[in-house]
Amino acid sequence: MKKLTGVLVLAAVFSMGTVLAYAGEGCGFSCGDKEGKSLKGASIDTKEMKKMGFEVATLSVDGMHCGDCAKSIKDALESTKGVKVCDVNLKDKTAKVCYDKKKVTLSSLIKRIQKEGFEAKRIKEAQAEKSKDVKS
Repeated sequence: MKKLTGVLVLAAVFSMGTVLAYAGEGCGFSCGDKEGKSLKGASIDTKEMKKMGFEVATLSVDGMHCGDCAKSIKDALESTKGVKVCDVNLKDKTAKVCYDKKKVTLSSLIKRIQKEGFEAKRIKEAQAEKSKDVKS
């Protein structure tokens, strides 16, 4: 009986630790990949893409904690009609998106990221907010 009780207590403690880890991290994924790898599609050459008529935007993404978070953002963006390619960088917490502005707007791409549970802003906007905070 003592062995069974010990196993149950250990299982309860392990489960509680897992729940706390999820609550602390804030994402619904296992958070097993925290190495900060970049999930890249084809390399995005901004000048070349703009010559071809595409827009390129770099977004600051809040809430990415692991490789699964980054992959969900990449998959969501690349499955959106009008997106040519995107790079998601976990370490920098950015997403660089190459898209056809005739088929999709930047605001709809940001909403798509929000639908996945993350906050996103164009880098220029995020930098402007940081400089406001510094001046205040």
